[in-house]
Amino acid sequence: MKNVKLPMLMLHLVCASFDLIVTIGIVPVVQFPILAGYPLGFLYTLGVPSYVQSYIAVTFLLMLAPSVAMFFESRYNFIVRKDSETESRKIKRAVHHFVNYLLTILVFAPTVFDMPSVSETRRIFMEKLPCLPTEILDRPGYTMLGNLSIVRIKISVDIAFCFIQVIAFFYPTWSHISSTKSLSRRTTQLQRSFFKALLLQVMVPFIIVLIPGCYIISTFFTYNFDILLCNMVMVAMTLHGFLSTIIMLTIHKPYRTATKELLRIGRQKPSLPVRKVLSIN
Repeated sequence: MKNVKLPMLMLHLVCASFDLIVTIGIVPVVQFPILAGYPLGFLYTLGVPSYVQSYIAVTFLLMLAPSVAMFFESRYNFIVRKDSETESRKIKRAVHHFVNYLLTILVFAPTVFDMPSVSETRRIFMEKLPCLPTEILDRPGYTMLGNLSIVRIKISVDIAFCFIQVIAFFYPTWSHISSTKSLSRRTTQLQRSFFKALLLQVMVPFIIVLIPGCYIISTFFTYNFDILLCNMVMVAMTLHGFLSTIIMLTIHKPYRTATKELLRIGRQKPSLPVRKVLSIN
C-alpha cells in the first residue's frame, strides 16, 4: 500500500483542487462551442483577470491526465520492473513525472497571450451562436480563449500523450499479474484484488469527467449549444472528487476504518487496561 501513497495523494490533491477552484474560486458560465464565458466566483471578486482564471481551471483539469498516468506507472514500476528500487530508476521516474506535469502546465500558457480583441470576440459570438442574447457579451469579465483550433489541438495532444502512457503501463502490469506463477495463489489473488480496486478508484471518477468531456468536444464541431446541458456538464465535472472519495472509502478498508474512528461512527474497541507488574528479586 505504501508504494501507491504518493500517486494516490497527487490524484486526490488534483481532484480536490479542481473541484474547489471551479465551484468556489471561478464558478464559470461557459459557452463551450466557442470556449468563452464569464466568472462569478471568489477569484472574480478579488479582481483576478478572467484569462488567468481560465488558465488555472483548464490546467487543473488537464492535470488529471498525468496524475492518472503516474498512478499506473507506479503499479508498473513496483510489480513488473525488477530494478524499481535502484537509484537510476528513481531518477528516471522523477524526470518522467516532472516532464509530464511541466508539459501540462505549459501547454495552455501561450493561449493566455493570444486572447482575441473585444470586436473579434463579438464577431465570433454572433457568427457561431446567433441565437444567444448579446447581453452576455456585456457581462463583466467575459473572455474567449484565443484561437479555437489551436486550443483544441493543444488539449487533444496533451490528453492523448498521457492516455498512451496509461495504456503502456496498464497492459504489461495486468499481464504480469495474470500470468505470474512464482508467487503463491493467495498473494496473486491479493495483488489482483488490490489492482482491480485501484483501477476502479481511478477510472470511475475519470469516466465521470470523460462523458461530459465528450459532449464538450462534440460542441466544437456541431456548435449545438444547450444551456441546460452545459450547466449539467459543469456540475458533473465537479463531482469527480466527491465520487473518488466515496469509492476510496468503499473499497479500501483502512481508509474506511480511519474515517469511522475520526467521525466516531460505530463501536470502538475498548482499550485493554495496562497492568503494571513489579519484579521482586
